[in-house]
Amino acid sequence: MPKLTYTTLDVFTTTRYSGNQLAIVNAQSPGTLTTEQQHLITSEFGFAETVFYHTPQDPDSVPIRIFSPGEEIPFG
Repeated sequence: MPKLTYTTLDVFTTTRYSGNQLAIVNAQSPGTLTTEQQHLITSEFGFAETVFYHTPQDPDSVPIRIFSPGEEIPFG
């Protein structure tokens, strides 16, 4: 598996340390991680949601996938 960078955020709050935790993983290019690997990473974070961001191949698209611990969440 490639070395990945990620950021964790506290979202849906204006008070520090009181919102929902969210992880954003820079998955580099589409296909770098399999769906199974993304599910495993999401489970390891243990947050309600983990977002996988892929470097855009097309300037008109925002290539992300969103996972909760049990499933992928449709984004569109």
